[in-house]
Amino acid sequence: ILPKENQKDLNEIPDYIKKGIQFHLVKTMNDVEKLVFTE
Repeated sequence: ILPKENQKDLNEIPDYIKKGIQFHLVKTMNDVEKLVFTE
């Protein structure tokens, strides 16, 4: 889970490192809660 503002920084990470990792970009803590506290 990363702040949406850091999306531009993901371009600096090589694809071989990002492979297999799922990034969730969020704007608010409410967005975090929706991701973390699912049924």
